Amino acid sequence: MPITLPLSRPNVGRTLGPLEARVMDVLWRRGRSAVRDVLNALNEEDAQELAYTTVMTVMGNLSDKGLLKTEQAGRTYLYTPTSSYNEFVRDQVKLVLDSLLERFTEPTLSYFVERLSASDPEKLAELERRIADERGRQGDEDSPP
Repeated sequence: MPITLPLSRPNVGRTLGPLEARVMDVLWRRGRSAVRDVLNALNEEDAQELAYTTVMTVMGNLSDKGLLKTEQAGRTYLYTPTSSYNEFVRDQVKLVLDSLLERFTEPTLSYFVERLSASDPEKLAELERRIADERGRQGDEDSPP
């Protein structure tokens, strides 16, 4: 399943360019892989052939960004994502929402509620349940022992 989120948007924290997103997609699907494995997978998916050195450079950059862990196995380097796809997406969403809520609290909250109301009333009810649960937890923390 290819990545469909706009992960290459600027100023979103640890953003991914288009080729970086494709490389990460392959690694999230395959797990630990060598450059050659990723290159072959990418070239199978696209008519435009990529060079080995291009993919190697991108994977090195992703490792430098902390998104891939690198280990040497003989003369080959193996790369493993440092987080799952869901963890990465959650981190990206957190960065965006934290920034919006910090700078534009009221419009962000208003739009969020409007969007949930328009798309699916059950999602709005779920949000209400989560808010009530969080208030209950905060109340428990404030109560004396």
